[in-house]
Amino acid sequence: MDGTLYFNNSGEVFAFNATDGSPRWHYRPDFLASPSDTHVSVGGGLVFAGGATNLYALRESDGTLAWSKQYHNIVFGTTYADGVVYTSLENGSGTFMALRATDGQQLWTSSHLSGNAAFPNASHGALYALAAYIATAGSLPPTIYALRPADGSIIWQHTAASGTGGASLVVG
Repeated sequence: MDGTLYFNNSGEVFAFNATDGSPRWHYRPDFLASPSDTHVSVGGGLVFAGGATNLYALRESDGTLAWSKQYHNIVFGTTYADGVVYTSLENGSGTFMALRATDGQQLWTSSHLSGNAAFPNASHGALYALAAYIATAGSLPPTIYALRPADGSIIWQHTAASGTGGASLVVG
């Protein structure tokens, strides 16, 4: 890491010197929308950020656009590991995707999870994901999935005994 702090504000991405706060670069897409993703991840010389229905890959050195993808649903959460960027779509069917980081080519899609998918986390040889369904009439408890990074198939899953779908996930 080079001491850069990245900040995603609904697809508008800022890079700052983490030591003194001085700006390094700023990327503003043509279109900003809400609701939108506020997560950002870094790897392979690129910065990945969701903005509404778009996924952006920006060059870490200067913030210029390397590639972008547009989807029909909100892009939510990005994680980089081993040349792959993992992301999810907020579409109610638990869609996770793996994209080649260098050019955004889709490697696989996993749409068999329950609820809205969010927060992929690659660690310990697996992709950990959280899915929850929140509806106005009621909620289902969140489910944690461990997926195979190579193809998105489920290794194991655990559904909380109760809950409203509001949960977070971190791997130590």
